[in-house]
Amino acid sequence: MHQEGAIIKPTDAKALAFVSGGKQVFAKKVVIPARPFVGLSSDNEQELLDLVTDHFGALQ
Repeated sequence: MHQEGAIIKPTDAKALAFVSGGKQVFAKKVVIPARPFVGLSSDNEQELLDLVTDHFGALQ
């Protein structure tokens, strides 16, 4: 959910219902933006490649 984001829509009702700030809120959908926390940056990829080639030698 957090990695790729999502859109939540009601399946059995006209709206989603929840409490926010002490008030009941109704929404036709809720959009959760992607917040990737798993993955490699280009610097991470290069660091891993350097580590592997240092240990095993150059890749062919």
